[in-house]
Amino acid sequence: MKKNHLFRDNEDKKKYGDYKDEPRHIYLFDEIGPESSEEFIKRLHYLEKKSNKPITVFINSPGGDCADGFAIIDALLVSKCLIITVAIGEICSMAPGIFIAGKKRYISKNAFAMFHPITTYSSDYIQFAKSALKNAEKIEEMYDKYILERTKMTKRLLQTAKNKELWLNSKEIIDYGIAHSYYKGETK
Repeated sequence: MKKNHLFRDNEDKKKYGDYKDEPRHIYLFDEIGPESSEEFIKRLHYLEKKSNKPITVFINSPGGDCADGFAIIDALLVSKCLIITVAIGEICSMAPGIFIAGKKRYISKNAFAMFHPITTYSSDYIQFAKSALKNAEKIEEMYDKYILERTKMTKRLLQTAKNKELWLNSKEIIDYGIAHSYYKGETK
């Protein structure tokens, strides 16, 4: 089982202290799946209950499952706290969607992003496979609409990600309105 990165076990609490003294940060450095999305949303809700001060989300993720990604996106979008997202390293696949859920979005100079088509996994009866494919197409449309509404990316640019992976460097990420500006570190 993977080590839980968001909540400390008793040994870590003894060594580092409890969350009451920690900054209002969440780190998404894993593949997006059931465990990481649950941990993320629990941490978000914990910080929201503490106060309505801003929460900074640091993302370095290869992406992952759409359902778990949309669970994180929805939790961020409805948060009463100001959500600040910071891309460091990679934001790929489902991770750019989580990144753009931030009200303020920053990227480190060496970070990059990747968009690609939705993947489906099916080895079922043909009728069930067809149903799964239709659902995947709906999810992809929903994801694309969300990206286009929250960035300056064009439909044509996003369409290039349907035939091959679309890789963007930090400057392009800012130019396309995915990020607002470069990350310059924490300010007090």
